[in-house]
Amino acid sequence: NYYDIKVDDSIASIPAQVLLSRCAQTGDALSCAAVRRAPSGIVTAINGLLLNTGGIRTQGIDATLTVRSGETGAGRFGLYVSGNYLLKYSERTPATDGFVTTDYVGTERGSPDQTYPHFKGLGTIDWSVGPVTASVTGRYIDNVDEIAAENALKSRLYGDVQLQFRPAWLDSKLALTFGVNNVFDKDPPACFSCSLNNFDPTTYDIPGRFGYLRLSYGL
Repeated sequence: NYYDIKVDDSIASIPAQVLLSRCAQTGDALSCAAVRRAPSGIVTAINGLLLNTGGIRTQGIDATLTVRSGETGAGRFGLYVSGNYLLKYSERTPATDGFVTTDYVGTERGSPDQTYPHFKGLGTIDWSVGPVTASVTGRYIDNVDEIAAENALKSRLYGDVQLQFRPAWLDSKLALTFGVNNVFDKDPPACFSCSLNNFDPTTYDIPGRFGYLRLSYGL
């Protein structure tokens, strides 16, 4: 599927430096109102503003493939693959004088943390026999360049495993699930401008493996 989405007057925050520069260089009343000064004239704080900006434009391609086998002597098998190729993601935002359009494809913007990789993909292979289902998932994130620093965030491939048991009693509505995310213990790539412990938690897994045990009941 090809998508082309345009959002006019999107809401975004204006960086403190832009507010200060607009106030000093253009006398913009809204920007100056966000700057707090001491009686001596020293800047003590800059209040962040959420404003309607120029807009957002994004284009890309989404693809999904699902394949399931019939019943075999070894059980049933399934394959699910999905991917997104980002062609364009641009924002028109306030600058010191007027507006500026920035294309973020292939970058990590940092503060606010957000990556825009050219490609992201996910693939899952599952096997089920009787009340037991096991699956292996791979998650791929393409490499990006950090805008605010001369730093490249290398691509990451995460692996997840899951095992689920649905007993026949209670009409298979009860499920016990055990899983481990990031089973190969891949660390997130370092991001110098990101706000949380030098990595982007909106895109990458926190360091270390993550195990979980879940009991669920479907109505």
